[in-house]
Amino acid sequence: MNEELQHLCRRLRLAHIPEALSTVTPNTDSMDFLLQILRAETIGRLDAKLKRLIHQAGFPQLKTLEHYSPFRGTVRPKS
Repeated sequence: MNEELQHLCRRLRLAHIPEALSTVTPNTDSMDFLLQILRAETIGRLDAKLKRLIHQAGFPQLKTLEHYSPFRGTVRPKS
């Protein structure tokens, strides 16, 4: 990639643009190209923000609801 483009993206704090340029479909008109690039930047920023907030929260481990059991720690009724 062009070094000047990388430098400008760093200077403008557009960290996800260089990565997104490799995934943009070629031969698109300028408006579609710009939309694809800006969408990728927005998604990258949201992902980075989520990771940063989880890290700042200081959770000992990340838990999801996939393995959640509503009966865990309670007495199940006998049938």
